[in-house]
Amino acid sequence: ASKRLWQPAHVPCPRFQIAQTADQAAAFADQLAAPCVIKPLSGAGSELTFRCDGAQQTRIRLAQVRLALDERRELPMFNQIPDGASAVLLEEWIDGTEYSCDFIVDHGRVTIVRMARKYVRQGTTFGITAAYELLAGAGPFAGDQLRRYLAAAAGALGIERAFCMIDIIDRDGVPVFLEMAPRPGGDCL
Repeated sequence: ASKRLWQPAHVPCPRFQIAQTADQAAAFADQLAAPCVIKPLSGAGSELTFRCDGAQQTRIRLAQVRLALDERRELPMFNQIPDGASAVLLEEWIDGTEYSCDFIVDHGRVTIVRMARKYVRQGTTFGITAAYELLAGAGPFAGDQLRRYLAAAAGALGIERAFCMIDIIDRDGVPVFLEMAPRPGGDCL
């Protein structure tokens, strides 16, 4: 839902699609002509999140995600999507370093509280962070640019005053936003 609101607000985020069927998922992968990411609509910590290289691998991963979700259907973290249990989120793969940012937004004014570079655990499930490196200020991004994008991202979601976290990938100096929540980042929790 956040990406649907960010796109018309010109907040940089991956192209995406919600897919109900394997054909829809494969068509999105073909349309991108590049890797994509597949993940369930509920869950946490990148569990059941996979990079897919092409339509065939997207079909295989979709079947794996659905089987794993069925095995987890009694867990509260995985049964938050009524009538949408078979749907998955597909996103354009953004190649770059990932960061986590905590910030305070107060009616359009943004104060960056924490910026951390994520170090991904190698040889395990895709997307699991092994360590964080705390960085000064806005990290690799131009501070004013990042604050403007953060204000636009929060505003598009109707968040006027909150402590928020956001996951970001650096695409050649431009922050591309993956997800945002009105709470401290998971590594802080």
